[in-house]
Amino acid sequence: MIYDDALLKVYDIPVFYFPKFFHPDPTVQRQSGFLQPKLSNSKTLGNSLSLPFFHIISENKDLTFKPTLFDKNSQMFQAEYRQENRNSSFITDFSLTNKFQSTETKENNSISHLFAKFDMDLDLEDFNYSKMSFSVEKVTKDTYLKVFDNILSNTELKPTNNDITTSEIELALNNEKFDFNLGMSAFENLQKPSSDRYQFIFPYYDFSTNLFSNDYGLSDFTSKGSNDLKDTNNLRTRVINDLNFITVDKIFYDYGSINNFEFYLKNTNTVGKNDHQFDSSPDYNLSSMLVFNSSMPLIKKEKNNLSSFTPKISFRTNPSNMTNNYEEDRIITADNIFSINRLSLEESLESGNSITYGAEYRKEDLNDSSKYTEFTLASVFRDVEQKNIPKKTTLNKKYSNIFGSVDHSISNFLKLGYDFSINNDLDQVDYSALDINISINNFVTKFNFIEENNIMGNESSVENITSYTLDEKNFLSFKTRRNRKINLTEYYDLAYEYKNDCLTAGLKYQKTYYEDRDLKPSKDLMFTITLIPLTSVEQKIR
Repeated sequence: MIYDDALLKVYDIPVFYFPKFFHPDPTVQRQSGFLQPKLSNSKTLGNSLSLPFFHIISENKDLTFKPTLFDKNSQMFQAEYRQENRNSSFITDFSLTNKFQSTETKENNSISHLFAKFDMDLDLEDFNYSKMSFSVEKVTKDTYLKVFDNILSNTELKPTNNDITTSEIELALNNEKFDFNLGMSAFENLQKPSSDRYQFIFPYYDFSTNLFSNDYGLSDFTSKGSNDLKDTNNLRTRVINDLNFITVDKIFYDYGSINNFEFYLKNTNTVGKNDHQFDSSPDYNLSSMLVFNSSMPLIKKEKNNLSSFTPKISFRTNPSNMTNNYEEDRIITADNIFSINRLSLEESLESGNSITYGAEYRKEDLNDSSKYTEFTLASVFRDVEQKNIPKKTTLNKKYSNIFGSVDHSISNFLKLGYDFSINNDLDQVDYSALDINISINNFVTKFNFIEENNIMGNESSVENITSYTLDEKNFLSFKTRRNRKINLTEYYDLAYEYKNDCLTAGLKYQKTYYEDRDLKPSKDLMFTITLIPLTSVEQKIR
């Protein structure tokens, strides 16, 4: 597309003049040349200008070079290389930043990053899927991912967690008989001291297969193992084998009940070094669990409504002991309380004898599918207390908390959701989570409220996300989150945007209270403009 004496207007106000300019039209798939430049601003880095250049090396190779200049006398030179072969693909993103001045130490240093990923299809016979993959994530400064978060936003290799980098090699195989994964991983926690920030898992494996499936039930076998080194000298080695059998549901039409049995057999082999949970001498453990589940769905159909009420009960017995998980952070809700691995533990089956009981109720409008009410209530009773079950679940007690959830859709305009956990004496609420969604024409707002008390924790927060569509080109949005325990608002984001086919312009107000070494609390009012496909400009007003 070729421009001669082109004038760009925003709200009929001239903004840019192009005496001569050209760029590929949207139908061009691949062509060397400059990409969309970007102007941006941050409290740590100041103003910056990026001007990426895309270069086609060959039919299956290309390179994007992206120099970025900062007004604080530093420069970043970033490049992304891609290669696609018949049975493999490789992509890497790396950079070097000169004269970066840390707001924490006030020193100028050169810092860098390296992200890479390689995938290969081994194309092995007798396998539906056979793949080898290798990935690397490395930064030379702990706050690098947070400081350069906006600069690195265009790379697909950027770590999803700004506090943890991961490097891994893995082999994955699949056929009609089994699934098998084998690999090694290395993690670096950028928030921890240098001596304890690394965790290595070398090797690990995961094997699963279906033994049989017939009219009586199904059985599967899984085996997994790992050698885990963390906190410098804490070593855990484990091999876990699981054999499971679940019968098909048996329906007793005379009584209207649905019943089934489940049997679980777990073999755990562990050894540890400087570990609070695993002994230094090899430990071999065999445990089993027998489960009987029963439910009785009751349905009532009226002229305009359909109602269902389903009492449920689950008997579980495990005479074996379990490892000590008393201090583990686990949460039970009405959604997972009937799950067989509701404690999310790999080394142990839940010990003791227990009865899980509850009921589900649903009522829906046959004339309007947007109107319905769901209510779930459940609890656990056991014969004796189990000291090794995580205390936050309250399942270690003879009488657990009462867990419930409510999902009420009044219409397409208003929906309410509420999850709660109440102690067995009904005199205190340990956990509450309330969601309110309101949608009226062009106005949408969501409120999320969470509060933890007593044994469940000590957190309380409220969050709001609101958007309003003025018309097909003008939009308003607002986000905020407040920590009620410390009476502090964590952030405000207020934005106005104007959009059309070739331009997005906006006004943003951002206020953050987050602080982490090089990152400081900030309050900014910014004007942003993106010219599609030409450039993006972000300018601080105050």
